[in-house]
Amino acid sequence: MLTAERGRGVDDPIALFVAGARAYPEGAWDNRRFGRLLAEDDGPTGFDALRRQWDRAWVRRNARLLEVDEKRRADRVRARVLTTVIGGAARELSDCGDETEAQEIVDEVCGI
Repeated sequence: MLTAERGRGVDDPIALFVAGARAYPEGAWDNRRFGRLLAEDDGPTGFDALRRQWDRAWVRRNARLLEVDEKRRADRVRARVLTTVIGGAARELSDCGDETEAQEIVDEVCGI
């Protein structure tokens, strides 16, 4: 999604972030059965540590995408909060009843 946006000439960090923010929960909706397994905290030994490692890497990627100053705590927190919102919405999608409800959640998270 980001590659396509950049290919269209989009270079605004917020626009790119929103494109990624939309793609992530849409992918979560498409893969909601797998997402339920990941969200249930019933993974194999060591999975929680791996999940935390992935989460930290995701926050760092989003911080770079948003072009935040990672030396400033407030900027780091902004990247973490926005990333957490996207992740929370993706987890919510596993309980959606239909695609219309799922799209409402995706639209809401992109509005945030």
